[in-house]
Amino acid sequence: MKMMMMTTNLLNHPTMMNRFITFLFKAVIIQSYVINFKIFYFQLKILKLILFTDIMNLEMSLKGGSINLIIGCMFSGKSTETMRIIKRYKTLGSKNILVINNISDNRYGESVISSHDKQQIKCISLSSLNSIKTQEIYIKAQIIFIDEAQFFTDLYNFCTNAADNDNKIVYVTGLNGDSDRNTFGDICKLVPHAENITMLKALCMICKDGTAAVFSKRIVNSQNQKLVGESNMYIPTCRNHFNN
Repeated sequence: MKMMMMTTNLLNHPTMMNRFITFLFKAVIIQSYVINFKIFYFQLKILKLILFTDIMNLEMSLKGGSINLIIGCMFSGKSTETMRIIKRYKTLGSKNILVINNISDNRYGESVISSHDKQQIKCISLSSLNSIKTQEIYIKAQIIFIDEAQFFTDLYNFCTNAADNDNKIVYVTGLNGDSDRNTFGDICKLVPHAENITMLKALCMICKDGTAAVFSKRIVNSQNQKLVGESNMYIPTCRNHFNN
């Protein structure tokens, strides 16, 4: 009854009604700010946890040699992920980083590793990894990145020796298999020696509905296992469309 009388009084006094509406409006805004702040604070805590974990993993990896594999099919973002990690290490400032690409991969320029959208980082291009074992650039390197690793025939010996004997942190980036789903180079041989294995996926270019792709399907007529190409030669597919 008292609430009904108060409401009637407000309706009979426009000024009081306006003040009441303004009060409610401000209360809603304040509540919205509080909720948004809580959401922002929660997101900040999650970000802090992710960064802390990233830094802890980085510090742990710097304590000794290691082998880290980044593998996946064509167009799965392997080089992009490799460049992300390179940039993260560069924030430390004091670490000697050696970036290597296979000399046969010159699709986007000479002496660069490159994503398909042309993000690039300078590197040295080699046909043989062991050719730099006695060079100063290798001796001083603490962290080594190897892109298009499936093309190096001496990959296994180089990486295991670098990690086990020379105390190097080695990142190996390459295909999880060839276009016939066979092993490609030495990458699979490194699995038992790896501390970390990151398997990346693309999106099936035949489904085109967000279905994950893990296989590289060749769309040109060639029987050579080593055929450096782009989207005019390969597409990422799911299992169903690889087989059909």
